Amino acid sequence: MKTRRLDIRRKLVFAFLALAVLLSACAGCLTYYLTFQENLEQYGTAAKNAAALAAIEVDPASISRYLENGKDDSYYRTETQLAKIRKTLDLRFLYVFVPSLTTPDAINVFDIMPSAAEADMTYSLGEHMGVDEVLATTQEVLRTGASTAATEITNGDFGYLLSAYVPVLDAQGKAHAVVGVDIDMNKVVSSIRLQTAQVAGATAAVILLFLAFFLIIMDRRMVRPIKLLSADMASFDKNAAELEIRRSDIQTGDEIELMADAFNQMTEDIKQYIQNIKLVTAEKERIAAELGVAKQIQASMLPSIFTFVPKREEFMIFATMEPAKEVGGDFYDFYVVNGTHLVFVIADVSGKGVPAALFMVIAKTLIKNYALQGRTPADVLTNVNNQLCESNDAGMFVTVFMGMIELSTGKLTFANAGHNQPLLLHDDQYHWFDEKPNFVLAGMENMRYKNYERQLMPNDRLYLYTDGVTEALNPAMELYSDPRLLRTLNDTTAKRQDIHALLATIRESIRVYADGAEQADDITMMAIDWIAPTTQE
Repeated sequence: MKTRRLDIRRKLVFAFLALAVLLSACAGCLTYYLTFQENLEQYGTAAKNAAALAAIEVDPASISRYLENGKDDSYYRTETQLAKIRKTLDLRFLYVFVPSLTTPDAINVFDIMPSAAEADMTYSLGEHMGVDEVLATTQEVLRTGASTAATEITNGDFGYLLSAYVPVLDAQGKAHAVVGVDIDMNKVVSSIRLQTAQVAGATAAVILLFLAFFLIIMDRRMVRPIKLLSADMASFDKNAAELEIRRSDIQTGDEIELMADAFNQMTEDIKQYIQNIKLVTAEKERIAAELGVAKQIQASMLPSIFTFVPKREEFMIFATMEPAKEVGGDFYDFYVVNGTHLVFVIADVSGKGVPAALFMVIAKTLIKNYALQGRTPADVLTNVNNQLCESNDAGMFVTVFMGMIELSTGKLTFANAGHNQPLLLHDDQYHWFDEKPNFVLAGMENMRYKNYERQLMPNDRLYLYTDGVTEALNPAMELYSDPRLLRTLNDTTAKRQDIHALLATIRESIRVYADGAEQADDITMMAIDWIAPTTQE
């Protein structure tokens, strides 16, 4: 199932909405903190001023009388004035008490409450208050006669309160009681929250307005051009094969326009490249077709029928050639001359491909023409060498091993023009020919080649090959080598195989050794079984 993707416009909207939420939250938190500190300072100052104003209304000399004799007219007048102050300044509580300097206790003098409904929270005149939460602060106020340096915030039975404490001083500056003022912190917090919400809302509104403006600009300057460029790219991907390519017309004056220009240039280059590829492909197909014909022609020039009419009882012969490219420079040949001699040739032209194949055709034709005249291998190679040297401007050469077996006796006459030495199976063991090879053909004019002779015995076998066998490489760039070839030939199974199976065994051994490495040279092999001499009439 294909995952649905968001377009760039939606991604920008979501990104800016997330930014708006984040900035609004940060602005709200910062506003809350700063406003809280500011309000705390302002309300603290107001509480101190309210307490100081209340302290003026309390007669310090009357406090002891109130506590000893109870309430009188002056007490009620003072209580009325304190109630007005509480109401006017919107205080939660206003009270006057005498803290104990020795015990965690205080004695109430005045306790002004907001309403009669909260009478159960009111202390009576002379009642012990047990003010543990602010005992240390009020004791310090009474002891020193100084107002609290900092307001107190408490959250207890009486609620969430901000409190300030001021001493009631006589003319000599002695403190007789303490005035306490409480402001409801819930009102403070509500005010702070309102301000915070207003700031956060304003911030979010500004960001959203900016977002809307920004998205309009981005849509015109970036999103639409990118979507247009994307559509052009999709059209190119769809129609590139037909070369129907639409140029992208984007003019934004920025990197997107540069990208569009680069895309247009790329489309032109690819269009030209595709046209070139078509031409090259057509040319390669033509060359491949011609090489296919050349391969067929070359294959038809090599003997593919290894029986003779009438059938020859003296010998059996078989050969294979596998080019590294479409056509190769290796070749083999064999024919019976005058009914008395079997002539066989194996050769390797320098290089590979078409040049080697052309040189191979010339060399093979010349060798056969001279051999059919009944000449010895050395005479054939001497004449062919001079003819190949006449117009060899390309500097090519060919190695040749040429042999002639007299069918009535089994005598082998051979000459070697720089080719790999054959191997002879005799007495159930393969051995290398040890005669020194002469120089390659087409390498130097007027070279004299030498004939060598050997006597073949019944059941002897000749194995001939080109250097594509022993120089086959594995992935580690190591050669198949002469010793490995000798070991493979001397394997018991190989020695008992017929010549067809023998060549297949050697080829499979090379394939396994190569382990997938590319064939670097033509591989040509020939095997001849000498059965027995027979007099031919």
